[in-house]
Amino acid sequence: MTTLSVCLIAKNEAANIERCLNSVRPYADEIVLVDTGSSDATPELAASLGARVIRTEWINDFSAARNLSLSQATGDWILFLDCDEELPPDSGEVLARLLGEPKHEGYFVTVENLTDKGNELNFPSVRLFRNRSCFRFQGRIHEQIVPSILANYGQDCLGQSQVVVVHHGYHPQTTNIRAKTRRNLEILLTYGEEERDGFFHYNLGTEYWRMGEREKALESYLHALESVNPAIYFGPILVRRTATILMELNRYRTAIEKLRHYQPLLKEFSDLVFLEGACHLACGRYSRAAALFKRYLKMPPVPRHYPQEKGFHGFSAGTMLDWARDQARKGEVPDLAVIIAGGGCKEILPRCIRGIQEAARELVYLDAGSRQGSGELAFEMGASTMPVQTGQSLDAAAAQACGRVQAKWILLLNEDEVLAPAAREGLLRLVRNSGRTAYRLRVRTLLGPSGDDCHLHGELRLFHRKGAHQEGQPADITIDRLRYTRPGKDQVFAGDSAYRQGVDRFYRNDFPAAAECLATLTEEREPARFFFCGLSLINTGQFTTALEVLDEGVRQHADYTDLKYLKGITHFQLGDGAAAEREFLTCLELGDAPWPNYTVNPGSGTHRPLCSLGAILAARGDVPGAMELFLRATDIPGGFEPAMERLSFLVDEWPLEPLAFLESHNLLNSVSLGILAAAMSGKGRHREGLEYLSLAGRRLAEEPAPRNVAAWQKAMEHFLTSLAWKAGVEEILA
Repeated sequence: MTTLSVCLIAKNEAANIERCLNSVRPYADEIVLVDTGSSDATPELAASLGARVIRTEWINDFSAARNLSLSQATGDWILFLDCDEELPPDSGEVLARLLGEPKHEGYFVTVENLTDKGNELNFPSVRLFRNRSCFRFQGRIHEQIVPSILANYGQDCLGQSQVVVVHHGYHPQTTNIRAKTRRNLEILLTYGEEERDGFFHYNLGTEYWRMGEREKALESYLHALESVNPAIYFGPILVRRTATILMELNRYRTAIEKLRHYQPLLKEFSDLVFLEGACHLACGRYSRAAALFKRYLKMPPVPRHYPQEKGFHGFSAGTMLDWARDQARKGEVPDLAVIIAGGGCKEILPRCIRGIQEAARELVYLDAGSRQGSGELAFEMGASTMPVQTGQSLDAAAAQACGRVQAKWILLLNEDEVLAPAAREGLLRLVRNSGRTAYRLRVRTLLGPSGDDCHLHGELRLFHRKGAHQEGQPADITIDRLRYTRPGKDQVFAGDSAYRQGVDRFYRNDFPAAAECLATLTEEREPARFFFCGLSLINTGQFTTALEVLDEGVRQHADYTDLKYLKGITHFQLGDGAAAEREFLTCLELGDAPWPNYTVNPGSGTHRPLCSLGAILAARGDVPGAMELFLRATDIPGGFEPAMERLSFLVDEWPLEPLAFLESHNLLNSVSLGILAAAMSGKGRHREGLEYLSLAGRRLAEEPAPRNVAAWQKAMEHFLTSLAWKAGVEEILA
């Protein structure tokens, strides 16, 4: 009768030992446990469960401890485990049948690693082998039995099995992973140069990977790949992890090169096809990604002798295929080159490239010398790079790039700009079917999370090579500029014009510097200089000077509504309500200024002057008149939230109970309730505010997507700030 010895080594494993030993007791003829110096109850618990416990001193050598357990085993076969592993009952039955008719010297089993995200990685490992004195472990850490088995019985002596071992050792709730990894690193770094083979570098990279030190992990993995046959038992997981780390470091071009190199060598390892699809998806090549995911899903299951990992960062191929299909272009690649000017906004650059790459036949990145590595990132995502020369303006560099590309159509973008899918499809329709040669596109500079909080202006961004110097026809396609929606200071390109530098300082809220820069541009043809300069002066309290700048702007550009609106604001600040009212009424007559000609703040000819006029009426005591204007403004696109905020300040004057009033005017929704809650907290009526905030949250959960979560979150923050301030005041008074 064939007998089985289960061999383990342990140190302070009292939390795991019972689960492990109970899982193997029904199938083991003996259990040999080598204890390397436990200070807890591990030896006693193991002995009570039937294990033969051998105590020894820990000498920083896992193979020495493993081999001691082997030397004490008396069974015909040996199964070795770690104490944080277990043998599932169905695998125990498979194991028993396997030993009844053994055909090999040893067998691979599948080790399932469980983490807090579920089973993430299965890999093959030789855990079951005949008890022969020539079979001994090698390596002080990440010890291996395979080399000694192959050295004595050749390459064909190992077989595959259906046995599964479940490993709990990388679950953060049950294991101190960082302490475990530090211990492993300390041992690995004691290896001499002559011991540092491919397997050593693989293990070193794995420990750095677990520590989150991806650059060091990548260096070790690449070193290992230089000397390792990818078909060796740890080769496939080495290739997969190398590609994964390259992707996590945004080095997609390099990852794709590696994946394509190893796919013919590991033909059955379909994970490499899946990861190549993930690379293309991350770069915005959605059509190519979809084709690869389809190919992957048609491939046979990965054989058990390959590692098997679930998806990429938890996402399956089916999910990623759906994303790719949704974003893929309709039709052939247009004859379009996209030139991206950059040098200081690396965080947004990937979104920029992903938004346009599917539509581009050529992609060029103008690198203005960012220290953040934007040029390298653009290259890895598929762009060719062209440096901006010292002293060269971005306009001159862009013109030079236009002369180098081969495509007939050219689109100019900045690296902090993105195209939504709908805008991209509109762009493609223009390129494929247009009878014109140049277009001015709408650039929307977002100032906050809401798309209504923005400035619009038109720029010549899309043109045929023959139409590069034409004025351009306005096209209903929006480019979103995201630079100023996030904190942080990006690099300011020294080659920018004084106007651009002044506008950049304005958006960074450096109003004194913006006003100083823009006030000197008397010959500048850009009419928006009056808008930015006037608003900067208003924000610094220089109202008289602001009025002078705005008057000159209106004299030159009579239909520029935004300047009239700012004049109204300035008059109001100077105490001239009648003059302010005249300006706001003029804004309503003019309507919003045309974005192809000016930089406009949407609503300057509609809801903004209505709200301002309402504030003037409220200050005069005409509350009904003010409320009428605010209610009118709520019906205008972009006007709901600002009008609702002003209306909520007059809540005590509403003719009906608040909920009834909102419902009677078709205003009862999560946004209005959140704004009302903030108004109540501002009045110190926190109990009422909390009631409205709770109701807003419930309605928000019931509303169909897309939900206006930003408005509700803003109301919550306002409410909590007001409540905290009240509590602080009460504490001081107490």
